[in-house]
Amino acid sequence: MGLCNARQKLIFSGIVALAFSLSLASASAAEDSDFAVECDLDKNGKINGYAEVVCVDDKEIEAIERETEANRRETEAIERRIEANRRETEANRRETEANWRETEANRRETEANRREAERLERENEKLEEMIRILGGETGDD
Repeated sequence: MGLCNARQKLIFSGIVALAFSLSLASASAAEDSDFAVECDLDKNGKINGYAEVVCVDDKEIEAIERETEANRRETEAIERRIEANRRETEANRRETEANWRETEANRRETEANRREAERLERENEKLEEMIRILGGETGDD
């Protein structure tokens, strides 16, 4: 009878151990499937004790990857626009400098023309004075 009782206890222990291991396996599988979607196992805002870790499912990862790629393309487009704007700004700067040099040349030419006009005016006054003097010497008295 003692042997039968020991055998029953052994079988019962095996069944309990098997049930416990199946329970752990199903809990682990459930946890793994939950882990793919929700990693906050302790439900305390931390992932396995580490704060600021976010776990997402595959669809969220793909969406984030698509958004990241779109952001990368947009960033590249912005960088191209910035470079084009830099080139245009440099061209405008060169054109402004050329216009400034031309304006300065025009100012110098205008100043030279003004001095020439003053010189010619003085020369005309002298010539008119000479005409008066010569007109007076012609003997028209």
